Amino acid sequence: MKSTMEDRHPTSNLTSQQRYHNYKLLLDTHEFFLNGGRITEDWLEEHKVYILRYRSWYSDYTTMNDEVEDENFRKICKDVETILSYLIMQIDKTNTYDPKVYKILNEYLKNMCECLFSDDELNELMNNMRL
Repeated sequence: MKSTMEDRHPTSNLTSQQRYHNYKLLLDTHEFFLNGGRITEDWLEEHKVYILRYRSWYSDYTTMNDEVEDENFRKICKDVETILSYLIMQIDKTNTYDPKVYKILNEYLKNMCECLFSDDELNELMNNMRL
């Protein structure tokens, strides 16, 4: 059975606004960690939903955008898969996760987006965020 583009790229059906929201979430989470934000039970629960959403988008990040051959991007995809798998395993076993590992995942996902977005797309996202 031949896979469709949406099967291979489940996030491809997201609107620009949804992409902006997801990227902004990555940046906001990155800033939260940089500024030493206070991690509460509510925060952990909210971000657990994001971790599960990341898994629902791709069952294996090593196959994400497989047409991109850039070594750095391929390594990021592999690392994202490893880290995300670990977080999902933690959630499955303990119903929680290590925020330090989530911080690392967030950094890799941010880097992944920056590799995938063209300069024009990044500029548009930044303009939408007023950056």
